[in-house]
Amino acid sequence: MNPQHRITRLILALTLGTVLVGSPAWAADTTRTQGNFVSVNASDVTGCLNIYLSVNRYGATTAILIYTVWDACANVEVAFGIGSIPNAAFTVSNASISASKTRATLSVTIPSNSASFESEGLVGTIDLTFVRTGPYFQSFIGSQRLDNAGISIKTRGSWSETSATVNGTVLGVAIAEASGVIGSSKGRYIELIKK
Repeated sequence: MNPQHRITRLILALTLGTVLVGSPAWAADTTRTQGNFVSVNASDVTGCLNIYLSVNRYGATTAILIYTVWDACANVEVAFGIGSIPNAAFTVSNASISASKTRATLSVTIPSNSASFESEGLVGTIDLTFVRTGPYFQSFIGSQRLDNAGISIKTRGSWSETSATVNGTVLGVAIAEASGVIGSSKGRYIELIKK
């Protein structure tokens, strides 16, 4: 599968949940989801390493992590990971992300590869703390459709997010400059892939 399609599908699924529907000409699977999420865009103290990370909890049993670490000075990706992590590795302190003291933590050791997690490049521990800061708050209720190269993606649902400070390390890289969010989502994701 094209890596851009893989990331596009995952980001939409992480934002609004997943339901895949099929017909004789299309491939499909089905899942409904809702849960909390965090994401961060960050750099290290040198300004060379750029980090993007997102984790989303789907109900009480599943958390999905995606991250990439890019060395802008060398113009090379130094780490990439995507897959399931232990549910207990991702915690959010308040059910309502609008609460002023909402905190989220992510503490997980990334394997070199496993049946449920794919990683390339650096591996190790991710330890991050997100603390709601406001004043940024965004919410969405509605639907969206994306058609691209034989893939049709339809989303319907709601999500909301608020700004957060982020501190910690990603695979041994200390976060220096960061823009983070804490959010929650509920919805349906319909993906049709032409056979």
